[in-house]
Amino acid sequence: MAEIAGRLGVSHVVEGSVRKAGNRLRINAQLVDGATGHPVWAERFDRNLTDIFALQDEIAQAIVAALKVRLIPDERAAILARPTDNPEAYEIYLQARHHHDRLSQQDYQIAARLAKQAIEIDPKYERAWSLLAVSQAWLSTLEGGDDSGLAAAERALELNPESAEALAAKSRILAGQGNWDDALALTERSLQLDPQSYDVCFYAGSNYFLAGRYEEAIELLERAAALSPDALPPLSPLGMAYTATGQESKAIETSKRSLERADRALERNDSDVYPLMHKVLGLAVLGEAERAKQLISRIRAIDPNDHTLNYNIGCAMVRLGEMDVALDCFAPTTTMGEPISTLI
Repeated sequence: MAEIAGRLGVSHVVEGSVRKAGNRLRINAQLVDGATGHPVWAERFDRNLTDIFALQDEIAQAIVAALKVRLIPDERAAILARPTDNPEAYEIYLQARHHHDRLSQQDYQIAARLAKQAIEIDPKYERAWSLLAVSQAWLSTLEGGDDSGLAAAERALELNPESAEALAAKSRILAGQGNWDDALALTERSLQLDPQSYDVCFYAGSNYFLAGRYEEAIELLERAAALSPDALPPLSPLGMAYTATGQESKAIETSKRSLERADRALERNDSDVYPLMHKVLGLAVLGEAERAKQLISRIRAIDPNDHTLNYNIGCAMVRLGEMDVALDCFAPTTTMGEPISTLI
């Protein structure tokens, strides 16, 4: 906890658990002193799911009281702000996020469909529009479609011009189109608005990596990895950024972190190709070719047609000098017309 607090530059950390059974929700939450690791407040909340937004407000107010601080009006407004007033749209959005954060072709398809469902329920749901934007952008690259996601990002910004997530989504889309001046300007603005958002840090770090600004990429990708301790996406470009700056020992350490996170995900589902693919990338950095090839066989038996999986596995094999295997992996992606980013 002290390490996480130090990385994020915060004095306290909130941690806890959420359980859902039918329409009932149980949340255990505690506020932890970042310097000592000792809890300074803890409470359990049992509510109906329809009370989710009131419950979030209640928890936030309890934490403020435990910290013994007075909020200025802007801070109080931020705490009480609701992304949507519809619990059903909110739950669908959370499901969409789960798939979006996995960053595979099939998951992007599911995330886009779910985001559209949330928008149908609440057309003014700005975060759902932002998530749809990035999902559509990736699908456009992977499947050759015409919808770049830019229209969805613009709609999110119409609803909230100061949305850090919407600005970050648009920046990622523009970076993918090669519009670096506008992309990096939006990146910097999104970081000013919310430097503790996982999405903002991950997209900014990815943009800086692709722009060759590796030190800035490292700082932001490390922050994203700390903000979401189970997330795999930041670790792949982070390891490459360390390699690009000659910090090979840190690249190896990052690969080991990726393997640990992948193993935790595989404990929940040992046939999940997304963490399996990340294990291949990690093993490639560690030089373990045989173990990597064994995992490739498993991945291909489960899902042989996902372009992101094939491309990134191919990149791992190039690192290991296994060119025949790499070419075999790249073959299904050659009809796409555009290069597929390894930032997954």
